[in-house]
Amino acid sequence: MSDANNITFTGQLFADGLPLVLNYQVMEQRLKQPRITTGQRLNAEISLNDEISSPIVTLADHDDAEPLLLEFVPDYQGRYALNVKTAGRYFNWQLRLDQSTRHLLAAKSGGSYFELETYAGKLKSFGDLPSNPVSVALFSVEKKMRLFQHETKEGLTYFLDKNPNDTGHNAYNPSSVSFVLRTNPSLLSAVA
Repeated sequence: MSDANNITFTGQLFADGLPLVLNYQVMEQRLKQPRITTGQRLNAEISLNDEISSPIVTLADHDDAEPLLLEFVPDYQGRYALNVKTAGRYFNWQLRLDQSTRHLLAAKSGGSYFELETYAGKLKSFGDLPSNPVSVALFSVEKKMRLFQHETKEGLTYFLDKNPNDTGHNAYNPSSVSFVLRTNPSLLSAVA
């Protein structure tokens, strides 16, 4: 495997046709809506300032929202650290899976490693991408499991590396989430 293929690249992820964003981005957009109730405004303001829910990776409310820009940094073992490159509060933070909730979120340090798999198999380097955009699955290296998508009663969609089915009945087992990855070579790798 050549070093030329193990480059850092940037990209955006989408699920169900919607861009992945941080929860604080969703709350900022909701506060800009002209037709919002006082209750919705208060909930958005609380969530915007909540250190726990604000950095959670979620889906945008609309398909025209600005996607979260991520930097994919290879470790030469086919694993990637994902860094937030969208300007704002969480710029340069790392994506990680929370140790207690297993939710995917942005953190100042201690990022998780992920493997990417396309229909052509595990992605070992940027050069292995079969197309752009491409359908991918994200694997938690720690749990060796694909990420699942789950939604709370309040409508917050989040991603985690454990089965969100708490019922114990296999009829409610979800399938893992299929992401769409849209990439572009990173300016950071060109400078390095």
